[in-house]
Amino acid sequence: MRPRLQLILIGLFSTLLILLMLFLYLAIISFSVRQVEHQGRGDINQFRQLILSQPGDSIDYQGLARLYAETKGIEILIVDMDSNLLADSRSDQATVSRYIDANLSAAKDEEIASSIIRDKQHDSLSIAVGKTLDLDGEEVIVSFTYVITPLQEFTTIFIIFTVLLLAVTAVLIILLRDYAVRQYRKPLHKLLQHTREAAESHGRYQKISLDSGNEELVQLVDQFNSLVDTYDLLITSDNEKYSKINSLLSHIRTGIMIIDLENRVTLINPRAEELLGVNKGDIFLEDGTALKPGSSLEGILEQTRRVHEDNLTRSSAILTEDGLELDVSIEVMFSKYIPYEQSGALVLLRDVTEIRRLEKLKDEFISNVSHELRTPLTVINGFVQTLQSWELISEADRRDSLTIIELETERLKRLISELLVLSRIEGSMDGSDRVYFDPIQVVRDTAASLQPVAEAKEMQLIIECRTEGHLLILGREIWFKQIIANLIDNALKYSTDRGEVVIQVKKDDAGSLQVSITDQGIGIPEEDIPRVFERFYRVEKSRNSGIAGSGLGLAIALLMAQELGGEITLKSRLGEGSTFTVTIPLSEEEGLL
Repeated sequence: MRPRLQLILIGLFSTLLILLMLFLYLAIISFSVRQVEHQGRGDINQFRQLILSQPGDSIDYQGLARLYAETKGIEILIVDMDSNLLADSRSDQATVSRYIDANLSAAKDEEIASSIIRDKQHDSLSIAVGKTLDLDGEEVIVSFTYVITPLQEFTTIFIIFTVLLLAVTAVLIILLRDYAVRQYRKPLHKLLQHTREAAESHGRYQKISLDSGNEELVQLVDQFNSLVDTYDLLITSDNEKYSKINSLLSHIRTGIMIIDLENRVTLINPRAEELLGVNKGDIFLEDGTALKPGSSLEGILEQTRRVHEDNLTRSSAILTEDGLELDVSIEVMFSKYIPYEQSGALVLLRDVTEIRRLEKLKDEFISNVSHELRTPLTVINGFVQTLQSWELISEADRRDSLTIIELETERLKRLISELLVLSRIEGSMDGSDRVYFDPIQVVRDTAASLQPVAEAKEMQLIIECRTEGHLLILGREIWFKQIIANLIDNALKYSTDRGEVVIQVKKDDAGSLQVSITDQGIGIPEEDIPRVFERFYRVEKSRNSGIAGSGLGLAIALLMAQELGGEITLKSRLGEGSTFTVTIPLSEEEGLL
């Protein structure tokens, strides 16, 4: 908008506003006069009642006028019909015999009249209200004069208010004009801003809309929006690609790091952070404060430095501060674009702690099996060699040799049978042959089958059942029976003669069955308790050399319990006995029987 046109519009609006304020000024004056006239009529009527209420025939007009005028803050004149002054509130007494006043004369003719008088000397505006009063046959004319706010002060305030209103209006007009201009130029500025951002490649760009009659500008906006669509498509495609890569790096169980030629970590996935015990936020610090002397990461970076120098792939094993054994593989990376220059090194981290532990367990297991098999085979082989000299040995020695061969053969068969049981348990994971069975009845039957063993040692098997109703377990009944049999057999085997074994059956608060088997046997040292469930482990074999066993019974029982969803716990004190507690979850179909 041109400045001249802007000034013309502001001038026209200001003129209209001044005329409007003048009209408002006059309207306020007129409204004030009408309000005073209305008040005057009411005050005159009230004054008439005051006069009529006076006792006696003689009325003190002067006194009443002074009193009422002081009460109302007005001026009062009273004359009779011949214009003789009866009272004047402005003086102590009415000294003038006749008083001529235009308002009083008008009231005499019209019964009520009003007039406005401006007093330039006192800069005030007076409104006089006159009325003829009939006082029981006597008529008088009363004039009440009201003085309102000094006119000059009122006018000055009104003018100041008008000027301020004009100033505010002018500012609003300028602001509205600027807003209109900004709205007009906003699409252009918006387009310029977006094109500037596009040129500088900052951020994600938004489409813009333009309401303009300029066709070239509209075409420019359309072309820009087309570029935004193409750009968004590329960004979306890249984001999907990066999202897949990030998801792969986040969920892969192999630690991955990329080291640039300056031997700085440029990429590390969460698994590598977990294995090395580092935080990528610290790794990417430029000052390198994340590298602790002697840390696993520092050792890896030392290897990558040598890889950058000789371009040879390296593999090694490291032990982290957390005790993890890691297999580290470092490979050289080359750019996939010509001239295929070296771009850094790829580090792959694999946690082989569990693998190494299992390998160690496997070696120990093989060693234990070999030892357990070698012992009976050595005995058998020795007595076979003895029997080869059949004619040279006595009949009694022959029988003893054959008896020992038979015993060792049975021991060998039992060991192989237990190994086969372990193999079947570990290979039977599908649960296809599970059935519902009554665990309490199984406990009773198992204890009854071992009663002859207890009687042979003059021991008692005591069953304490602390449950009500029928309980059910879903699983392999033969496994549960084997667990109870192994534990009762151990309790009898490692107890002194003429003792007792107590079997307690109850349902715990978690809804599982607990079977506790307590003996009064030799007990287990505290340091051996964590290992009693290991395969081929026997507590103080020298102390138990007279007790047959392979060290597989408790391992088999624990594995069976775990396959049934339960566990076995042990409490024992050396020389006081042991308590094995089997906990198996009960079936939700409880009470079917």
